[in-house]
Amino acid sequence: MLSKASQPRTVCSLHLHSQTLIQQFGQQRKISPDSQKVVDMHKTSATSFPRVFWNLILSLSYLLFAITTTGSRYALSEAQLPTSAFVASWTTPVRISQIYGGGGNTGAPWQSDFIDIFNAGTDPVDLGGWSVQYASATGSKWKSTALDGVVILPYSYVLIKEADGSSGSGAPLPAPDVVGSLAMSAKSGKVRLVDNLGNVVDLVAYGKSFPFEGAGPAPLLSNKLSVQRADGGCVDTNDNASDFPSPGSPNPRSSKTTPHPCSSIESP
Repeated sequence: MLSKASQPRTVCSLHLHSQTLIQQFGQQRKISPDSQKVVDMHKTSATSFPRVFWNLILSLSYLLFAITTTGSRYALSEAQLPTSAFVASWTTPVRISQIYGGGGNTGAPWQSDFIDIFNAGTDPVDLGGWSVQYASATGSKWKSTALDGVVILPYSYVLIKEADGSSGSGAPLPAPDVVGSLAMSAKSGKVRLVDNLGNVVDLVAYGKSFPFEGAGPAPLLSNKLSVQRADGGCVDTNDNASDFPSPGSPNPRSSKTTPHPCSSIESP
């Protein structure tokens, strides 16, 4: 991307190069004061004129190209930057619908951390090769739980059990569809959903975490609270703050949970 300073320098450099070639071209031919006839002052060969002529045309072409492209690049440098810190690789009806990281901690209602995901589409989706991944609030090292062997039905959930807390507080989760071992923070962290091609199809940051989708992360959590996507998972506007408006009591949902049809899906 060219800055304001680099644009004129580039155009000026090409302009001077063009002027040099024009001078070379002019020196090849001169009008004699006496005869007013064109004479060759440098005794150049028959091929000198075409070579200099085509060099001149080429330089002028470069000059025109530079003016056009540097203008467009400069315009891009002045464009408004996206407000969201992260944008999913592509749109899919499968998304993260709930995150709970306080499992087994003091006062926790459940013994284990968990994630549930939701299929807001009308077709089953084979999750072979997919994974859910967790990283700390500002960390970049992701740990994953594979979702191989799972098919998520339309308007249905998949429950992914993760690590148990140290205090053992809380009840066992309902039968999970997938068992992992991710130890997630009860307050701040981030979870992403990755497909079999490595595309990050959804990311939810909660608490004081970055990066996040949209204007900000989902709310700060506690041992007694989870973040839950609005309308049972149907709403996805690529904005963690608005898609997960307020924390609530953890409500683990699995493939055995009653399907939740979406009357109107809010998605990008």
